[in-house]
Amino acid sequence: MEILVTGGYGYLGARIVRHLGDSMSVHAASRQPRNTSQTVVDFSSPDSLQKACHGKSVVIHTAGINASESAADPVAAYEVNAVATGRLIEAAIKENVRRFIYFSTAHVYRSPLQGVIDENEPAVNLHPYAASHRAGEEILRYVTSLGKIDGVVLRLSNAFGSPAIENSTCWHLLINDLCRQAVTSQELVLYSSGLQRRNFIPIETVCRATAFFVNRSSSAPSDNVYNLGSSWNPTLREVAELVQQRYLARTGTKLPIRTASARQGESSADLDYSSRKLELAGFQNDYDIHGELDSLFRYCESHFMKNGN
Repeated sequence: MEILVTGGYGYLGARIVRHLGDSMSVHAASRQPRNTSQTVVDFSSPDSLQKACHGKSVVIHTAGINASESAADPVAAYEVNAVATGRLIEAAIKENVRRFIYFSTAHVYRSPLQGVIDENEPAVNLHPYAASHRAGEEILRYVTSLGKIDGVVLRLSNAFGSPAIENSTCWHLLINDLCRQAVTSQELVLYSSGLQRRNFIPIETVCRATAFFVNRSSSAPSDNVYNLGSSWNPTLREVAELVQQRYLARTGTKLPIRTASARQGESSADLDYSSRKLELAGFQNDYDIHGELDSLFRYCESHFMKNGN
């Protein structure tokens, strides 16, 4: 089986490439050339996209621009997360790709994420990051409904874990940032009250879910959207406390936690980002939070400590 992973040198894509590459033939694609074995794609060129998709059984699409970049340039958000996605889907169809797996985001639902959120909830968030991903979803869902390709949409929550290759873009992610702070600053700083609640999932579980859909038999065209998260919905303060506890267990040092003051009336709203549908589809959604944290600590100790390496 030949698999194409766009964004294959990015934070998520590189981990997926490494995970699948143990048992499958995986081609990492990127817009910027890095080495002679890489697949270079030009998302503005149908010929380039068709060449990249040629001979592939599965396309896993992780490439896109992040939330802050989307907010700064909403037009670019739609050009990359929606239009370029549509072009890639079209190329995959022309090259008879069997399955297209699209990584969308939990943020398509609403902001902030609160309450019980399953796939029946309306996706109404107007932020350019969320809305542009939703547009990409709709293109894939439409062609899937026509039977042109077997499309799968994964609405990913907050993945965390060590990068497969050196990556500067993953350190703005909360848990990654806290682990780096622990190693480099010997304190844990939250730039908010810490009362906000989020859903987090180890990136190793994300990789296993990707492999599940690569190998899964075709699903009904109307049943191709899945939340991909965990049952862990902590406050940011609780996340910092877990990192604190894990670092204490590893080193014997208890780090201070610093937070901003809570706003008047601020509280922690309930959140249940439900992945029940994914589990009913047959995926064993277990996860090892401590193992992923330990891997992150090892990476940070190797790359960021003054006497590291």
